[in-house]
Amino acid sequence: MGDLRPNSEIADGVHWIKNGYVNSYVIDNGEDELILIDTGTNKKAKTIMQYIRTDLSDKTPASIFLTHHHLDHMGGLFHLDHHFHPRKFAHAVDAEVITGERSSPASRNLLLRPIMWLALKLIGPPSVQGIELIEDGQEEQGVKVYHLPGHTMGSVGFLKGRTFFSGDAAVSSGESIKVGPAMFAENLNAVYSSFKKLGSVSFEQLLPGHGAPILENADQRIKEAIEKYEL
Repeated sequence: MGDLRPNSEIADGVHWIKNGYVNSYVIDNGEDELILIDTGTNKKAKTIMQYIRTDLSDKTPASIFLTHHHLDHMGGLFHLDHHFHPRKFAHAVDAEVITGERSSPASRNLLLRPIMWLALKLIGPPSVQGIELIEDGQEEQGVKVYHLPGHTMGSVGFLKGRTFFSGDAAVSSGESIKVGPAMFAENLNAVYSSFKKLGSVSFEQLLPGHGAPILENADQRIKEAIEKYEL
């Protein structure tokens, strides 16, 4: 197991790339091709490309798995798609936003609505086509899909071996795990239902969209958080 440092290998074949306040992850199976979980923001795609070039022997991301459609998680997809031409996976509900078939839903928080609208206008990336649709229980390239609606209604998490990539369905704060930020959630009741669903999944490590990865006993910490939330 590696050291817990951003922009490094933190577990066997798993690399943590920290793009400001948001995380992306690279899975290296020891072959020539990589799996990328989330892409960071539009301007941070170069961080991922630089890391791959210098730390992963210029291997090629063959696949990109997206946890949800928010800009900080898929904003870099356009540039990475243009550079690497990978397969791209997302849940059908959020894929419609990524491809431009529908707009991102307005925030439940009225104060955030003009800010989010302006962000989409100023830094919103071009739409990306060719998204392959994934659903709950599906497995692709050894990655199992868990539909976790709430933060967005097409949010998903991914289980690879004993490592769970949770996007914003579960984030970390110090040594604890909690639900993602309520102010950005599309459906708060679904957020808590999805968080409770994680309590039935067995994994050792939780790699969240925000906060530091939890590398030991992560599923037990999820159960502790579920009890705290009284779910």
